[in-house]
Amino acid sequence: MKDPLTASASLRSGEVDFIVRVPIQQALLLEKSQGITVITGPEMAPTVAFLNMRVKPFDDVRARRAVGGYGLDRAEIAKVAFHGRTKPLVSVLPPVCPTLLT
Repeated sequence: MKDPLTASASLRSGEVDFIVRVPIQQALLLEKSQGITVITGPEMAPTVAFLNMRVKPFDDVRARRAVGGYGLDRAEIAKVAFHGRTKPLVSVLPPVCPTLLT
């Protein structure tokens, strides 16, 4: 099922026994459902944002550093957007992602 709402409803109704890749909003609802256990694992697919370097003000490296490097409260994003269920990222790669050595 591609639609997370349909998948969650199917799980709650007993139509299916298992779903994966549940959005945080649905996970919070499913945790409250009787007979359903939500299991989480390490962050394998981080949520990242990229700055478009072709448009102002991000065509200036100082603006990119100010916003992308220092202007984001990563701890607050992890706390609010992910309900404290993740660690703030400092890279586009999650901590569990193996690094490639050349």
